[in-house]
Amino acid sequence: MIVAVAVPAVVRQLHPHLGLIRTEYEPVRNGFPSHPEVVRLQQLEADLADALQTYGAIFVGHVAGGGVWVTAFYSHSLLPAEVTLGKSTTRVEATAGEGWEWYEQHLAPNEVEYELSHNRPTHVMLAEQGDVASIERPVDFNAFFPTRELRAAFQADIEAHGFQLGEEHEWEDDAQATTFGCEVQLTTSLEPGTIAEICAKVRGISSRHSGELDGWGTEVCKDTPPGT
Repeated sequence: MIVAVAVPAVVRQLHPHLGLIRTEYEPVRNGFPSHPEVVRLQQLEADLADALQTYGAIFVGHVAGGGVWVTAFYSHSLLPAEVTLGKSTTRVEATAGEGWEWYEQHLAPNEVEYELSHNRPTHVMLAEQGDVASIERPVDFNAFFPTRELRAAFQADIEAHGFQLGEEHEWEDDAQATTFGCEVQLTTSLEPGTIAEICAKVRGISSRHSGELDGWGTEVCKDTPPGT
């Protein structure tokens, strides 16, 4: 049983210290915790996240099996060896500058799982606005590159995968380095699995040309496709 949070590279750089908390539970027949135990353990994780905020800790996931639930945090500052929650004390296996090897080995999601996690807040926002995910509509994807030539190579590559080319953008950062961005468009529904697979494809093609997917956007569709 694994639950993992997708963590971008820029966030990883700011949280180099690993903290693991091992909690025993009474396993049911398949070795996993019962529903009441899951509720208890998830509440423990929420309490730990609150208690470790002063160390800049972020929850990255947990692994459960065989009667042991391992909760993982990464933090700005080295975590303490113990943390007090109410009247009890919980031991923390804190390691300075461990890096993200443990996460990669035990928690890291695959490409589509990463996009599912990354897109979750957008899906929640769209649902709150009444969007019907099954309706197909044009979706814009934004990517950026270090050179004009790499952007052009990406555009040729992504167009061969059925995407339509959109606007191009160029801007300078504080160091006066120019970034070359562009939009590409695909008509699709917004079911989480569907859009996650498309994002993984765009991100992969962007990366192949030293670029990065910067996000996606579309119109809210409540009952009919936009423009009809």
